[in-house]
Amino acid sequence: MAKKLIKSGMIPSFSLDNEGSRLIDALESATIKGIDDGCVIEELLSKEYEKALKAAGFDLNHIYLINGDRYKTKAPIQICRKRRIDVLRALYAYFYGSHNMTLEEVYEAAITEYGELVSKGHREQNTLEHYKNAWKKYISVSGIADMKISEIRHKHLFKFYSDITADGAITRSTLRNVKTTLNYCFDYAVQNDYIDTNIALSVKTDKLVCAPAKSHDGYTREEKRALRNVIESIDSPYARIIRLDFCLTVRIGELEALKWEDVDLNEGSLLIHSQIVIKTVNGIRKQVYVPYTKSNKYDNGHGKRRLKLNSKAVEVLKEQRNANPFGEYVFVSKNGTPLWTNKINEHLKEFCEAAGIEYRSSHSIRVTGITSLYDIGEKPTKIQVLAGHSDISTTNGYCRSEICDEISLDILERAL
Repeated sequence: MAKKLIKSGMIPSFSLDNEGSRLIDALESATIKGIDDGCVIEELLSKEYEKALKAAGFDLNHIYLINGDRYKTKAPIQICRKRRIDVLRALYAYFYGSHNMTLEEVYEAAITEYGELVSKGHREQNTLEHYKNAWKKYISVSGIADMKISEIRHKHLFKFYSDITADGAITRSTLRNVKTTLNYCFDYAVQNDYIDTNIALSVKTDKLVCAPAKSHDGYTREEKRALRNVIESIDSPYARIIRLDFCLTVRIGELEALKWEDVDLNEGSLLIHSQIVIKTVNGIRKQVYVPYTKSNKYDNGHGKRRLKLNSKAVEVLKEQRNANPFGEYVFVSKNGTPLWTNKINEHLKEFCEAAGIEYRSSHSIRVTGITSLYDIGEKPTKIQVLAGHSDISTTNGYCRSEICDEISLDILERAL
């Protein structure tokens, strides 16, 4: 009967190789298109499912009718459907379909989808690269990559984490990246009905010993003084953006995105609400202005803030206004585009060498500002707002002072 329907063109033809699975695919295609001949196709489909399930060792007697209107089975998984064919279909998927996908196959599907979201601007390129790096370096070479995702248990994941952290081989931050990658794979599998729950979320690794984190130490008062002596006489947007950075607690990408419309020199304040990010478009890295900060991308209220400027900051901005009176952005290169972080750090390194001090990146300038606020006794909750963090624990993590507890209030100028 099935072959007659194929010859008539009612359902597509199939190869003799893997005939059973190809026939099932053909019959399913016919049902999706609404083709049926007095429920003949559905009957044929049921028979093919039964053949496939018997071949997998499933006892069809384990499917039974309950309450006269629903079909159920408890082994190997619990399934309950209104129609018997739907139970057969779910069992077939369990034995032959997505349930049997390996972790590597799930990762490939998940990372492909993530890449599409990145291309549409819904996700960050940096996160995609973190996923790819964690997979390539740690997960792909492990035993769990070839395991069926439905068979991976808590013990397998914990052993994997124990192995990659053995003898302090990686930092806590690297472990976090690996866990985030696996969590994403399991989330994807749940969302696509490959598995029922994300067991990766339940694996605790806080007792595993990791390598010490690379420190982003800030600049000392003496180092700041030596550096200022060098850069205050340099007529360059790179020197001025570094000077301003030392007066604030912002991200360097937020300063790069600063526009003159965000600055009020009369009031002595500026509005932080955007950032410059680097995105790869058609294989080319480009600067992109985005109207949100790292913390307020999803409109959660964090990150966007108006900051009061101290006298040094106002002085720097006035100098830059004279140097760039007609530009849209405050700090621009010779071709009129916003400054690149890498270029800023290159100049910072040169300035540090001229000052005779150890080079630390622009991120360390942010660490310096936040630590200074702790040192003078500012409240952590206020520092959190000034830094634009969505979580107070992130702010506390920036502090390099021994007094990161409760402190009395004061103003930013006193610290800087």
